[in-house]
Amino acid sequence: MRASWTRWLAAGALAACGGKTVVDGHKGSGGAGGTAAVATTGITNATSGSVGSATTTPVNCADIATQYRASVKAALGCNPALNVEQCTKHLLRADLDMCCGPDTWVNAMDTKDVNTINQLTASYSAAGCDVKCQAVDCPPLTPTAGTCDAMTKACRVIQLK
Repeated sequence: MRASWTRWLAAGALAACGGKTVVDGHKGSGGAGGTAAVATTGITNATSGSVGSATTTPVNCADIATQYRASVKAALGCNPALNVEQCTKHLLRADLDMCCGPDTWVNAMDTKDVNTINQLTASYSAAGCDVKCQAVDCPPLTPTAGTCDAMTKACRVIQLK
């Protein structure tokens, strides 16, 4: 009984990864090809494994980019009534899907969203999603700064001369 349980557990673990295994001379069943997994709190999509209750977080470049855009949008919020400049976190890209800018400034005091942005940027890079941008020759950035717009209560980019 124990050997049967061990074979099932080992086969299930590798099948969830899309691999094949041989246990005690019996062939294990291979799983379907899957998506690589990354342990990142910023990625929220999950799929259940086909064997057991294993859960993995798929690395999907489009999903990471979508979550990045949402986090950037959330981090744009600022309070013009505060007597401190909040829009001081510079991002080279407002959208990970775009290789060359536009750059943007977000509220550095919004540590939750800024941390999520940093995690998603690292996940995007670690997953190889930004390989497409390595061959792109982006024009030099125009000097900019961020400021809190009193009307929209959001960070906006201002061009420096």
